[in-house]
Amino acid sequence: MNFMNNMPVGRKLFLAFACVLTAIAVMGVVVFLQMVAIDKAGAQRSVANQMVRSTASAEFYLARQENSFRGFLLTGDEYYIQRATAHRQSFKNAMAELERDASSNLKDEVEALDRTADAWFEHVVTQGSALARDPATRARAVAMVGRSGSADQVMEPVESALDSIKEQNMAELEHVRAVSAAASRTARWTLGIGIAAAIILSMLAGLTLTRGIGGPVLKMVEHMKRLIGGDTSLQVPEAVRKDEFGAMGQAIIAFRDAAIDKVRVEAEAADAREKAEAERRRNLTATEAAAEEQAAVVSALAQGLEKLSAGDLTYRLTQTFPSDYVKLQSDFNAAMAQLKDAMSVVVSNVSAIRSGSGEISHAADDLSRRTEQQAASLEETAAALDQITATVNKTAAGARQASSVVQG
Repeated sequence: MNFMNNMPVGRKLFLAFACVLTAIAVMGVVVFLQMVAIDKAGAQRSVANQMVRSTASAEFYLARQENSFRGFLLTGDEYYIQRATAHRQSFKNAMAELERDASSNLKDEVEALDRTADAWFEHVVTQGSALARDPATRARAVAMVGRSGSADQVMEPVESALDSIKEQNMAELEHVRAVSAAASRTARWTLGIGIAAAIILSMLAGLTLTRGIGGPVLKMVEHMKRLIGGDTSLQVPEAVRKDEFGAMGQAIIAFRDAAIDKVRVEAEAADAREKAEAERRRNLTATEAAAEEQAAVVSALAQGLEKLSAGDLTYRLTQTFPSDYVKLQSDFNAAMAQLKDAMSVVVSNVSAIRSGSGEISHAADDLSRRTEQQAASLEETAAALDQITATVNKTAAGARQASSVVQG
């Protein structure tokens, strides 16, 4: 059984079908051989039947030769000699068929029959007809076919050979019939036994496959159902097998271990979620507290900035700030103090600037008047320069004209 457990499913199926097919093949081979034997026996029976027919033909034409010779003795008509000769040729044809189909143990009998038949024809028909044609020797020819005549003596070995051949033909025919009947019986028995063996082997193979394949399949299905139901305590004894069901069992064990790990991971994840939720709640509380502190600080700063925008530089943040915003409070108050001092300096400087600006405005007016006077003088100078330029141009033109007159 362990051998079957360690065998792959494909090999189990192959062996099961191989056993059935082997039984069918053996049955087929035996039946085929018996059919060959039956065909061979049929061929031998045909030959034996042909031998019987050829022997009967030879016996028939031998008797016709005797009858034709007796007819010649009774009538003296040469027609009967011609008939005897024709029957002898038919006898020779039958003997040729016997020689063709005869087995090795019949060759001697066939040759003896042919030889003794030729001797009988020569002694009785040929010599007897010659004696019968002569009235002086006709009585001797008639005596040849009498009760104790020489024709019977010569015919006796011919008939003995014919009887021997007929007996052997019948014995061969009976032997062939027995062989054919035995082959038919063997074929029928083989066919019946082969069919029964194939059925039995098929049932055994089906039972073996049911136990070797169907049983483990049902076990695998049961394991999977338990695993789907969440039962991770199951054991898989099929995992030790060396076939495909062993691999399936190992896979189920892997699934079981994965399910166990999944439960563990889910528990760890749930614990981590609980811790994260607690941490989130703590962070949310801290964030809300920080937001409240920040809102208070922003409100105080907004109030301070509002005072600043209104020009009140004496305002200070006197609220109690959280520890994280104390520096912001001190920096704001220091900035307000510095801004107040700076604005005081700016105010004093603005007065000084205002008096300096008046002096600068008076000087600018004086400078403007002097500039206007200088501009008028420059206009007069420019007009004089224009007149001088026109005079020079006229003088130059006169000089050029005088030069051209002199040269011309």
